[in-house]
Parts: sequence; C-alpha cells; structure tokens
Amino acid sequence: GLEGLPLVRPAVSSLSRARRRIGAAPLRRLFEILAGPVAHLGQAGSFYRGFRTVAVDGTLLHVPDEKAIAWRYPKRVGEGVEFGY
Repeated sequence: GLEGLPLVRPAVSSLSRARRRIGAAPLRRLFEILAGPVAHLGQAGSFYRGFRTVAVDGTLLHVPDEKAIAWRYPKRVGEGVEFGY
C-alpha cells in the first residue's frame, strides 16, 4: 500500500519532539517491539565462546569509582598510568 510514496527522512530531533508531544510510553513500547538482536543464530561473528557479540553505540555507562567495584573489575594500568574501566 505504500509503494510509490516518497520516503521522508525525519529530522534528528523528531523523536525527542514526539516524546514531548505524546509522552514516553508509546516510544518505550516502540523500542520494546523493535529492539533485539540483528544477527541470526549461526551467522558468522554473531557469537564468541557461546556469548552473543554486541555493540553499544553512543551510550555512556557511568561506573562509580569505589573499592567494591574496583575489586571485582580492576582498572588497567600501563606505564604508570591508571585507566578507567
């Protein structure tokens, strides 16, 4: 039914404007429907040692710099410089 209609590329701010207009619930539901693995089972490079490989793009993960975390996930050290997690 959509054949022949021109595709319009949404503006970068379209999702944030929609969220303000209609609220977060519909966009959360859309994410729940669409989010998931892209690679199929058995596809080359989609698993490593039994674990699915993933890419986190544009996401920042904040980890507190606490002893309990550093004990479990030690920081890397090189040439006298301590690196983050």
